[in-house]
Amino acid sequence: MKNRITFILLLLYIGIEIASAQTEAVIGRYGSLHKIDGSETNEKIHSDGVMAGISFEIGLGHNWFIKPGILYGYQWYKDADIESITMDGMQLILGGNERLREHSANIPLHIGCILEIIPEILSIDMSLGPTYSFGIHSTTSVMILGSMTFRTLVDNYSGEIKNIDYPYGPDQYQYEDIITKVIEDSVPLQKRHNLSIGGHAGISIFDQIRLSIGYDVGLNDRLKSYDKAKYMRNSYHFTVSYIF
Repeated sequence: MKNRITFILLLLYIGIEIASAQTEAVIGRYGSLHKIDGSETNEKIHSDGVMAGISFEIGLGHNWFIKPGILYGYQWYKDADIESITMDGMQLILGGNERLREHSANIPLHIGCILEIIPEILSIDMSLGPTYSFGIHSTTSVMILGSMTFRTLVDNYSGEIKNIDYPYGPDQYQYEDIITKVIEDSVPLQKRHNLSIGGHAGISIFDQIRLSIGYDVGLNDRLKSYDKAKYMRNSYHFTVSYIF
């Protein structure tokens, strides 16, 4: 009973602090560096993205603050590399026009400090802390070239093949089992959860507009049950915030 009361009081306190906190509407552009290290491949892939959301700056006194937030992120990349594979005696070309799309919810929790350069006109801030990211939806579109060309859409979290775009013809479904096997072997499953830690720096103008840059380093392997490689993701961003 005491634990429940303590928890409820803590939630009330956090709610009151957030209600009185300085609120920011955030929009920006970010990019990610996907690093894949394994026995069969070592590569770095760059993706672009956009983000938008809100954050709350809660003062701790003496120019220090704690800053939670919630940000929606959308990122994409296109991979033009191709790979030749043999499946059931059939020579296939995988890739050449591979596209990834990912939607995520990101929850940063930073602690930082503010330094006023010109009171109420110009200030700078710096912060450090972790960010938890949850994958909402992610798919990869893969092209497979053989005696016929197929395009597939794969769910990166479950491995479910959402769609196989068959060419027209009487034998259009004869390769379905082969395509499914190719996707299972070539598109490893990803985890929805990602944890990173990073630092941000910003400049505020008239206590209303804030321009920020930041860099986050991924802490966990994003691949699920895949022992051939590790997949780490670092990201950087540029944001503009309006302070209420």
